[in-house]
Parts: sequence; structure tokens; C-alpha cells
Amino acid sequence: MTAFRYASAARSCQTPAMSASRHATVSAWQRDEDGSYRADLHGSALRVKWSPAEAAGRGSFGWTLEPTGGEKVEDDERFEEPERCMAAAERAAEGMAKPEGG
Repeated sequence: MTAFRYASAARSCQTPAMSASRHATVSAWQRDEDGSYRADLHGSALRVKWSPAEAAGRGSFGWTLEPTGGEKVEDDERFEEPERCMAAAERAAEGMAKPEGG
């Protein structure tokens, strides 16, 4: 399936502090042998994966989701903490699961 970038109009340039943002449903996530995490929530298969540092940068977590019967979605925002990345993936899946106009 074709991956495309997901940009949320509601997402600001700054990520809110963990205490000010929604928390991930950590109990729904399973850790895979390769160190990534996966969950099936809101009708989508979600995955959080660690990417090692590039050049002088730091490593970070990113997410993808694949709605049932839909195209794979990949976000370009990177996270230092897996829980924040999980929460962002869950919000995106929840937004995609809502019926239009609702």
C-alpha cells in the first residue's frame, strides 16, 4: 500500500507537555521482538517504531497506522518518548474512525 504523510491541521508547532496532553492506552500496546510497538485501536492497526539517530541528531519514535480497508498513514512528527508517540497515533486513528460530519 502507498504510504503518505499525515498532517493534522489541529496539531500546533509545539507538542504539549505530557501532563497537558492525552495519555496513550499503554495496556493496548504490545512490544514486538524488534523493539517496536503495535496495537489495534479505533479500527486501525497502529505501529510505533524507533529510528536511530541520523548524522549528529538523536534517535526518535515515529508512528504509522493502517485503517481496515484503507491506505497506510505515516506521520512525519518525531517523538523522544514512545508513550507520546503512541498517544499521537491513537488520536490520529480515533480521528479517522469518526464518521464524516461527526
